Amino acid sequence: MKFLFYIVVFTLFLQNVTFSQTADLTDDITDNVTVPFVSNINTVYSSGSILLTWTLPENFNDYVTIYRHNAPITNENTLAKSIKIVVIKNSSTEYIDKPPYGKFYYAILLTDKKTLRDRLIFAPYRNITNNPTYIEKESNFVITSIKTESDNAVNILWNYYSDSTGDRNIYIYRNSEPIVNEKILNKSVNIVKTNIKNKIYRDTVVPGVNYYYAIINENTNKKELKADVNFTTKGASIPERVNYITNFSSEAFTPLPLLNIQTDPITSGYFKDKQILQSPFKKKIDDNLLKIIDKNLSLFDSVVDNVDLASKLKGKHLDVEMLEDENIFKPMEYEDAYNKIIIDFKSNNYQNVTTVCDTIISDNISDETRSRLSYYAGLSYYKLGMNYNAYIYLMLSVDRYRSQTIKYLESIHTLIFNNLER
Repeated sequence: MKFLFYIVVFTLFLQNVTFSQTADLTDDITDNVTVPFVSNINTVYSSGSILLTWTLPENFNDYVTIYRHNAPITNENTLAKSIKIVVIKNSSTEYIDKPPYGKFYYAILLTDKKTLRDRLIFAPYRNITNNPTYIEKESNFVITSIKTESDNAVNILWNYYSDSTGDRNIYIYRNSEPIVNEKILNKSVNIVKTNIKNKIYRDTVVPGVNYYYAIINENTNKKELKADVNFTTKGASIPERVNYITNFSSEAFTPLPLLNIQTDPITSGYFKDKQILQSPFKKKIDDNLLKIIDKNLSLFDSVVDNVDLASKLKGKHLDVEMLEDENIFKPMEYEDAYNKIIIDFKSNNYQNVTTVCDTIISDNISDETRSRLSYYAGLSYYKLGMNYNAYIYLMLSVDRYRSQTIKYLESIHTLIFNNLER
């Protein structure tokens, strides 16, 4: 019996040692464990391409395999029906996919280097997409004829063919010579962007001069020109006129009183508050004012919510960022100028960016290009400290790029509003 007792005690001792060692080993494994999947999967569509981005796990030493399907890839069955589009054998964290039109879901899996087997883990919003990315079939709008008629203006009329019920904008160009090639087109005046369904546009021109016209679809790199199809071969003009005002007299005009911004237009009396309707000005921030701010911040902790107002008053700006789809965006107009803007922006040549953007934005360009130029012009003015100009341009881009623009608008609110005398 005593022998059996010693065997039991010895066995329990060994079990305790094993458990302890196992616990220590588990702790060690936990400290060095690598999550076997990528995270932060994201897709962005632009110009017929889908940009995929993701974050690699720590101590990454595998391949990355990307799958595409027209339904969510949530298990081995749907994975088997998917298309393996690429195996990435480096530490890249982005890939540009150019599928046909349709809706697409993606899965990004880690693949073992030795066995070449995928690690079959499907984590929503981490390595698989739950929402589809759409690529719509491009609608076909083709100008089939163009002509002009003249009265007291030049009427440009056109017909078109389309396989879509949607809309398409067109650009109308004008020149004093036939617009027979792209070289002349680039020198022509882009007079208007209008809906193709209008089928007519009236152009008010200088009398006695022959003009020629061309029509180009918006958002297209194809600028093929065909005589009397999308450019005119016959000049159009309106007759010269004289005696525009046959009887002119200053007695025909009644001068109107000018309003004074310091007086009430109803009572003509002076406003009681001398600052009403007067332009605000920047308040000089000195050490005494900052001490007053610091002293009073403690009285309004619930309102201020620990915001360091004093540091913001000193004019700190946020770092600027490129638009997230910039790597795949292709401008349809002013391509060379747009690419130069991006190079200057990345090189911190903000003055050059504002100069070129100010020129192009006023032209008849696509809404997407105008929004992008407004974004980069706004951020360039922001970095130059010209907050009012920055605010105006960023407001032009906020509808399309709200998530990236709003933080800069909030920063400008703080930088401007808190520096104005109430």
